Amino acid sequence: MKQFLRIAAFSQCIIAAATFTPSQASLKSNRLETLNLRASAETNDDAQSQFNQLKISFVTGNEMKAREMSMILAEHGATKGPNPETSLVDLRVVNVDLPEIQEVSTEAIAKNKAIQAAQLANGPCVVEDTSLEFVALGGMPGPYIKWFQQELQSEGLYNLLVAYEDKS
Repeated sequence: MKQFLRIAAFSQCIIAAATFTPSQASLKSNRLETLNLRASAETNDDAQSQFNQLKISFVTGNEMKAREMSMILAEHGATKGPNPETSLVDLRVVNVDLPEIQEVSTEAIAKNKAIQAAQLANGPCVVEDTSLEFVALGGMPGPYIKWFQQELQSEGLYNLLVAYEDKS
């Protein structure tokens, strides 16, 4: 069983959030040097006056994803901690379950959701979505995992795979 995230890496989420605005039609891939920025903000007295905290909206209808995102940002020292003024990210959770286009390309789905989210949040945002692919099922359910899980539950997914030697 292989699990893929549509925007797989944390750094890619931050890059998308840092460079995407509602008026743009696509995501850009500028690099955000978070470690260097954090170091200069913590060690240089003049850095605080130059330090711009990144305000990001995390748009999701899934409370568990919101908690997970907050934990990941905190683990990487990017969110409010001992000194909120030097946090790299001020995360605001927008509790909305965005409509999802029917598409087999996980990148296209994530990109569409990011555009919707940025328009809704009126600024930089992050979306996260999951795709689950089983080799035994020819890559299914892929981006449709949410609906497979809702209808079949975990036992039903297992039953789909039980006849196959390779259940990955």
